[in-house]
Amino acid sequence: MKALKWETIGGIPLTPAVQKFWRPVLSKALRLPFAARVPLNQTTFYVTTRRYRLNRVWGTFYLCFNPRQQVDLRGSRREEIAQAQQRLREGKTIKSGLEKFFHARGELLSNVLHQAEEFDGYSCIFSTRPRPKAELVRLYFDKDVVEKAFRSLKGVVRESWKEQNLAAKGSRHGCSEGSFGAS
Repeated sequence: MKALKWETIGGIPLTPAVQKFWRPVLSKALRLPFAARVPLNQTTFYVTTRRYRLNRVWGTFYLCFNPRQQVDLRGSRREEIAQAQQRLREGKTIKSGLEKFFHARGELLSNVLHQAEEFDGYSCIFSTRPRPKAELVRLYFDKDVVEKAFRSLKGVVRESWKEQNLAAKGSRHGCSEGSFGAS
């Protein structure tokens, strides 16, 4: 990347090392400063930046907070935990992966829940070139719309191909389009 002088933007997983890097600024980011506000479509992000060296390449890390996503993720997780708690009280098994939230006696481990929720709603993006926050958010998150549209188009093309292939097979076997499946 560096030798080619490519400009790159990519999502970075929130690994323990990346979380450690962001933890000191997380409390400031939680105040949701107006200057960090970046609206995009029906979503509002709050973006914080820091310089970062990824391997030997210097760039900028963007920590993007989506409050709505945080609420949705926490609500979903807490609903699953509440259901698991009820199942444990009834002596039933719980969904795999949820056992880490409970003592052997079925009591909730609040510290484990807090750790799991710490980065809910956050995405981390790396860019080799500093960009305005709004531009970076648009470039990165709008690609999602393009990717979903492409997947949908591939599905339509695939279905169209299947229909054409079936029609071609049917005509080779003396069947008309309307006679498939007819007895």
